[in-house]
Amino acid sequence: MSGLNTVLEGDSQFTLLAPTNEAFEKIPAETLNRILGDPKALRDLLNKHILKSAMCAETIIVGMSMETLGGTSLEVGCSGDMLTINGKAIISNKDILATNGVIHFIDELLIPDSAKTLFELAEESDVSTAIDLFRQAGLHSHLSGNEWKNNVMNVNKEPVVEADIMATNGMVHVITTILQPPWAKFHDEL
Repeated sequence: MSGLNTVLEGDSQFTLLAPTNEAFEKIPAETLNRILGDPKALRDLLNKHILKSAMCAETIIVGMSMETLGGTSLEVGCSGDMLTINGKAIISNKDILATNGVIHFIDELLIPDSAKTLFELAEESDVSTAIDLFRQAGLHSHLSGNEWKNNVMNVNKEPVVEADIMATNGMVHVITTILQPPWAKFHDEL
């Protein structure tokens, strides 16, 4: 799948951040099944758990940024005796040596944004009020499913704070104002 066998069987050295069984159990079954059923999301998930070089615990420097096979960066560091990833002490067992690298067991699944739905991405950001409104309006399924791709091409000239955040079912653009339908603006003028 996705050429990972070829890459991992080569001569390079890697660090595998291997999620424990408990890490998978923390993920809602619906989310995990969706990722496992989507080859691109699964490839992105697996690639986020492999660093491009072998890093034993003693060689990791606080604040070090390591590139994954997926091309994203993880901040690997230390907090006391604990190794951290993006500031969280989630590494439960470290420095298991293999012929082509090292394995560290982690207690959380590192789900890349590209393997998340629009709803999951938005829930993790500072737009929780908007998400509540979408849920109340019955639009949750449109932001959490794969039935169609959501791709906002125009945000009515409103300033975009963060653009092009990829999800499994579309793309998110964060804006600073609430978009109102034309009838709402007309109503405000009365």
